Amino acid sequence: MRAQRFIGVSWQDRETVGQQAVADVHGQLQVPPDWSVINAEGFTWWPHQFAQSVWTDEGVFRNSRSIYRLHTEIDLVRGRGQSAKLNIALEHEMDQCNLSALVYDQPSDTYRLHSSVFAEEDNIHWISKLFSAAVTLQVVEAKAIAAHLAKSNRAAPAISGHPTAGLREEPDKLLSTALGLFTTGGAQDCRWIDVDEWKQVDWAMERQALDYEMTPGRQLAARFFWAADESQSIDLAISTDEPHELLGNGLHFTLMIPLRASAQHIAQMALELNENERANWHTSHMLGSWCSHYDSLAFRLFIPNVLYQVGILEEIAVTMSTRAIWVTEFFLEKKQQAEMARDATVL
Repeated sequence: MRAQRFIGVSWQDRETVGQQAVADVHGQLQVPPDWSVINAEGFTWWPHQFAQSVWTDEGVFRNSRSIYRLHTEIDLVRGRGQSAKLNIALEHEMDQCNLSALVYDQPSDTYRLHSSVFAEEDNIHWISKLFSAAVTLQVVEAKAIAAHLAKSNRAAPAISGHPTAGLREEPDKLLSTALGLFTTGGAQDCRWIDVDEWKQVDWAMERQALDYEMTPGRQLAARFFWAADESQSIDLAISTDEPHELLGNGLHFTLMIPLRASAQHIAQMALELNENERANWHTSHMLGSWCSHYDSLAFRLFIPNVLYQVGILEEIAVTMSTRAIWVTEFFLEKKQQAEMARDATVL
C-alpha cells in the first residue's frame, strides 16, 4: 500500500514529529502484536478482516520548517469488473463521509479509504488529534460501507488475513467502542458556534476569496475563481447546522465545483481528484473526500464535535481555499490538454 521505504530509521525511534505521531496512534489503538506487521515507516494491522496501514513519510524541509505527511489507509471492496457501477455507488456513500477519501488501486483492483495530514511542530498539538480520529473512524466506516455495498451492489469486501495468523475471526474491541465517544459529543450543540476563530476565518477570506458572506459565528459562504468559466465560481460553504447522519453535530465543509457532467463522469472525476491529492503535495490536509453531492462534484468534510480545538476552524478553512485554487488549475490543465489533443487530431 506504500511505495516509500525508510533506510536505517524506524518510527519507533520517535525522532521526528511524524514518527511520534505514528507511535502515538499505535499506542492509542493498543495494536495487538499477533495482528500487526511493523515496518520502518509505520504499521499494518487487522482490526478485523480489513487491513489498515498507518505511516509517515520522511518529511521535507521548507521555509525553515520540517513537515511530515501522515497517512492512514484501509482496504474496502474489490472492483471485479464492476467499476462503472461501484464508482457511482461509492461516491454517493462518500457524500456522508467524515475524515476519509475514496481511492482506487488499479494493480490490486481495490477501493480503499485514505486520509493524510501535514504535521509539523507548530500544529502537532491539534493535527495529531484529528489524525488519530481519522484512523479510528476509518475502521468503523470501512466495515459499514463494505457491508452496505455487499448487500446493495453485491460488491466483494476486500477481506485479507495476517501473513502468519490468517483471518481474524473476532473483531478488535475498537469496532464496538469507537463510535460511542463521537456520538455522545455529537448529541450536544455544535461546539464551533460563536467561537472567536470565526474572526480569523473572516480575515482569511478577505485575502483569498472573490467574495463571501458570513452569518457571524455560524456559517460562511465564499466564492473562488473558476478558470473553466469565469461567469461561474467554486463555492465554499462552512456550516455549524448540518449534522452528520451518524455522528451528530459538528463542523461541515463543502466545496462545490460547477461541473456539468453525467453521474459516471462525476464519480470518475472524484476518484481522479482523490488520487491526485493522495499522490501529490498540495499542502491541503486530505481530510474528507471528493464525491457526488446533489449530483455535482464536491469536496466534503465533517469534523465531529468531540474534536473541537482552537485553530482547527481557521486551518481547515484555509486548506479548503488552497484546494479551490489548485483544483481550478487542475481542470484548466485538463481543458488545455483536451484542446491540444483535438487540434492534433484535426491536423
